[in-house]
Formats: sequence, structure tokens, C-alpha cells
Amino acid sequence: MLKSAKRKFWINIIVIAFFAVLLHEFAHLLAALSLGLDVNAYSIGFGPQMFSWQWGGIEWRIGPILLGGFVELTEMSNDLLATVRPWWHMFWFSSVGVALNGLIAFAALRIYKKYYPPKTDLTKPGRGEIFLMACIYVNGLLFIFNLLPFMFLDGWKVWGSLFLAVLPQLGSLWVFVGYFGFMFMRMPLYRKLENTFLGPVRNLRLLK
Repeated sequence: MLKSAKRKFWINIIVIAFFAVLLHEFAHLLAALSLGLDVNAYSIGFGPQMFSWQWGGIEWRIGPILLGGFVELTEMSNDLLATVRPWWHMFWFSSVGVALNGLIAFAALRIYKKYYPPKTDLTKPGRGEIFLMACIYVNGLLFIFNLLPFMFLDGWKVWGSLFLAVLPQLGSLWVFVGYFGFMFMRMPLYRKLENTFLGPVRNLRLLK
């Protein structure tokens, strides 16, 4: 019965991951539009385009590798955001998708802890435990992963914009100093978040 629960868990993981990425990138899109930025493309998935269409002045894309996505600003809007706009514009644009995944993971975790006992029997399906655990795992993983200050992740711009707000005189050096500084400073936070969102799933042996 545990094998059946694991199979259902991974099916839920795949479905929830698609919608979690969809919402994550849509939050970035809404943030960009709220700041008056021009958007070239909204993409779910990486790799060669499978489907694309134009609507509202934006190219909407779907790629074959549904492990992420991106919102592509026009070159002018990207330059404005990086050099002219105040730091909080970059922070708002880059953090809103991450924050949404974190809120969903936290809400699912609260519901799970409130309505289900600590030792849930996952061999008795039909009560929503597996869906909630998958929701916690996927959104928690996206939240933690995108907080890492690596280039091409949201965390690079999230922490970098905050660092620039504190020490704007560093100018172009902020990306290097922000990267190394926050990489070491935030590790305890990452471990705590990992235990909060990913720990319950590991304890139920659904990943083995």
C-alpha cells in the first residue's frame, strides 16, 4: 500500500509542479505590468518552443521541459529595471513569484498540521493527505531553491537588490559582494526552511 501512496504522491508532484511554475511566473508577469514594464514573452517550460501565440502584446510560450519558466522583459525595460528604477522595483519583480510559492507551501503545511494527525496513515487514501504533502513539497522546494543567490535564479536579484539598497555606493560591484555575502549569511535560514517544508515529506518515506 505504501508503493501505491508513493505512486500517487509522484503523480501529484508532476501535476502540482506544472501549476506551481505557472503561478510563479504569472506573479512575475503581474509584477512587471504593475511597474509599467514592457514584457516580450511569458514562457512555461524550457527548450524548443512547442506552442506559442501572441496575445495582449506578449508572446506566450510552452516548452517541453516543464521544470521552470521565465518572464522576458524588453531590452529597454530590462535596462531601466537594472540601472534607472529604484531598488525596490527589482526586488518586487524578482521576489513576488518566490513569495507566492512560499505562501502556498506555508498554507498547505498549516492545513495539514491542523486537520491531520502527526502519524498519518497514507495507505488509506481519499482524505487529501497526499495532495497536501505534494503541495508542500513542490512549493516549498521552489521557494527555497529560488531564494539561493545564484545567477539566473530569482534569489540573485532578490538579495542583490536588497544589498544595493543598503550599500548603493558599490555600484557595479554589488552583484559580486551581494552574492558572496548573502551566500554565507543565509545558509542557516535555508536549513530551517528546508526542515520546515521538506522535513514532513521525508519523515513519511515518500521520497525513498
